[in-house]
Amino acid sequence: MAVEATESTSESWTTREIVGGYIAAAAIAAGLGAVVYLPGRVGTLAIFLALLAIGIGGSKKRVMPWSLFIATFGWMGGMIVSVMLDRAMF
Repeated sequence: MAVEATESTSESWTTREIVGGYIAAAAIAAGLGAVVYLPGRVGTLAIFLALLAIGIGGSKKRVMPWSLFIATFGWMGGMIVSVMLDRAMF
C-alpha cells in the first residue's frame, strides 16, 4: 500500500506572505516596544510596518492583521503611559 505525499496549497505560504510575515513580526516587536520607549517614534514605525506587511502579504494569514492590532494598541498604550508618567513621547 503506497501513500502519496500531496502538498496542500491552501496551507502553504507564498514568498510574499513569508516576507509579509517577517515584517509583521517586526511590527509586533516594535509595537510592544512602543509601550516602554518613545511611542511617538517607535509606535509610528510599528504601525507603518504593519500596514506594509498587510500590503505585501495580504490579510489572508492571521499574523498580518494581528500585527496592525498590536502595533496600534502598543502605540496607544505607550502614549497613555507617557502622559500618565510625564515621560517623553517623541
